[in-house]
Amino acid sequence: MHPGSRKQVQALASYGPPPPRQPSEDAVPVSQYLAALLRHKWRIVLFATLCGIVALIVSLKVTPLYESIAVIDIDRNSEVEAVGGDSRPAAQANAEQFISTQIRLVQSDAVLRPVAQKYDLPLEQTDAWFAPLREDEQAARAMAPARLKRLKVTHPPQTFLIYIQYRSQNPHLAAQVANEIAQSYIDHVFRIRYESSQTLSAFMERQLDELRTKMERSNAALAAFERELNMIDPEERTSIISSRLLQLNAEFTQAQTERVKREAAFRALSQGSMEAAIMSLHGQRLQELQRRQQELLETFAKVRQHYGPNHPAYGAAKAELDQVTATLEKATSSVQRQIGLGFEEAVQREGLLDKELRDTKAEFDRLNASSFQYKTLKREADADRKLYEELVAKTKQATINAGFPSSAIRIADLARPAYAPVSPNIKVNVLLAVVFGLMLAIGAAVLADSLDTTVRDPEMVSALLGSEVLGMLPKVQGASGSLIPAMLREAGPNSRALMRTSDALQKPALNYLESVKTLHASLMLADIDQRVRTMMVTSAAPAEGKSTVATAIAISHAAKGKRVLLIDGDLRRPSLADKLRISSRQGLVDVCLRGTPWRDVVHPLLDLPDLHVLATGACNRRAIDPFAAVLADLLAEATDEYDLIVVDSPPLLGFPEPLHVASLVDGVLLVALSGNTNRKALQLSLNQLRRIGAQTLGVVLNGATRDTQGAYYYHHYASHYNQALSPDAASQAEGANEAFEEESAKKLAS
Repeated sequence: MHPGSRKQVQALASYGPPPPRQPSEDAVPVSQYLAALLRHKWRIVLFATLCGIVALIVSLKVTPLYESIAVIDIDRNSEVEAVGGDSRPAAQANAEQFISTQIRLVQSDAVLRPVAQKYDLPLEQTDAWFAPLREDEQAARAMAPARLKRLKVTHPPQTFLIYIQYRSQNPHLAAQVANEIAQSYIDHVFRIRYESSQTLSAFMERQLDELRTKMERSNAALAAFERELNMIDPEERTSIISSRLLQLNAEFTQAQTERVKREAAFRALSQGSMEAAIMSLHGQRLQELQRRQQELLETFAKVRQHYGPNHPAYGAAKAELDQVTATLEKATSSVQRQIGLGFEEAVQREGLLDKELRDTKAEFDRLNASSFQYKTLKREADADRKLYEELVAKTKQATINAGFPSSAIRIADLARPAYAPVSPNIKVNVLLAVVFGLMLAIGAAVLADSLDTTVRDPEMVSALLGSEVLGMLPKVQGASGSLIPAMLREAGPNSRALMRTSDALQKPALNYLESVKTLHASLMLADIDQRVRTMMVTSAAPAEGKSTVATAIAISHAAKGKRVLLIDGDLRRPSLADKLRISSRQGLVDVCLRGTPWRDVVHPLLDLPDLHVLATGACNRRAIDPFAAVLADLLAEATDEYDLIVVDSPPLLGFPEPLHVASLVDGVLLVALSGNTNRKALQLSLNQLRRIGAQTLGVVLNGATRDTQGAYYYHHYASHYNQALSPDAASQAEGANEAFEEESAKKLAS
């Protein structure tokens, strides 16, 4: 590599553009889907309109159907029987299960078949889809459960009502069928109850004879046992003896207690215990005598101490003491005899009660054993008699209740002929068709946009490819061949005079030129700390407008009074000579193969003296091999003479030359054709540039339209804004722009 080129490559590390952003793995932006809907809005509206029209035509051709509704009220609190102990409200079972059961009954064959036969209604089972049924198949279908077409049985929530809805082409027939089904359902419920009652009555009558025989046999056994016991009711006798036994047991216990008490007192007196005598029945008399004796002893002791034995008072006191002592001894003897007699009496009474208690207990045990057998016989006899009586009563009640209709199910509202048909509902059908048409069309548009792998808008490039979009160039139809001459005229010295004329530039070309200026400003003023002296303009694939973009950037920069060298580096399919209408006999091929100095083959443009063009010359594939080394030397020499060098290279994919050029220039500008360039191809191109360390300036979206991306509207507004300017105002605006760009250029130079 030439030393100058090495310096140039090393300088890129100091003031090259910042490293590009990494591509995002996020989903496609929502704005892309909105843009897709805007692109296909007329198709979506047309498809939804067609769906509505088709729905309207079909609805008008469909035969109208009339619907009638019969309402059945189910009163679960009414009496289920008319006579007997069962005449009470039915048990409160699960309401939803009960209503579901009744709905199934309404839809049963026993309810629907009589109505279908009466009105000759079509059944679902009799329809033949492909061929008429044979006779045996028709017979089998006729035996299958009946299902009426156009019948709907519903249950309004939070109610005990059942709606029987039937649709027919005849409104009177619809009302008659609905009422007939309701009445058939009530008759079917009554028939079920009647047959059930009859079956129950017949069964109970068969059981009556057996119960009667069993009742007579149990009553005879009970009477025989009563005669054997010689009493009518052993249970009553057992109760009496049981009460007597309880009483004797209490008396015997009391006698034992009394005997033990008297025995203890007797034994205490026998041992001379005065306390025992005092505790007896006559103890109060003995206690008084004992207290009197104690008082006399104290008196006698005092008399003997004061008067002595010879004093008359002594004798009187002694005599009185002896008398009281004798009386106490006599009373004590009497108490002893009485306690002894009471003890003997208590012993005798205890013995008598013990004997009577044993005899009574023996009799109670005998009667108790007989009473158990008696209870068994009596219980069997009573049970047989009660069962027989209940069965007789049930038989009579079932016979009577079988003829009563049920009051729990009744027709609350008869069906009436409808005034207006319920099907088809033209408004609803058309509205649903339009809504579903919109949904399908929107889904198809989004799906088509999801399957579209081309690049369309800047947000897509930024989000999916991780590269900035520096500008968007509008699509020019019908005037693409005049773009470069128009730009040269607009950038030349007579540009202000041309702008004052009404036919100076066509509107599409003017919009394109304004977009090129915006792109040029984005390139030159993106970062004032970095200068781009050499750039390569390329694309991922051919025919994406890279040569036009390179020429437009060079013209725009040269229009500012800057020296620009435009190199046609596409040695395979050169196009700059034709676009700029210059000679293509000599050019870069001569420099590569013959060593011709590059300055000798540079063509300055007469319309724009500051723009020099190095064309390709006569195509020769042998010039491809030395192309990289020649271009490196050329760039190293031309950098000192030109403010900007623009190289138009071949497409990146499939050719090696663009990679060599990308490693030599300050920056690479990728051109993508909106709605045509493949995302994967553009991503692969960016990856190749990053792999070799080339500085990617950004992406230019070429051929933008209102349908491909929404940001194009800004250019549309700008064109209207430019048209609103007067010639003098446009001239002043142009002068202001030039002054601003000159000031920016000074800042860049500093």
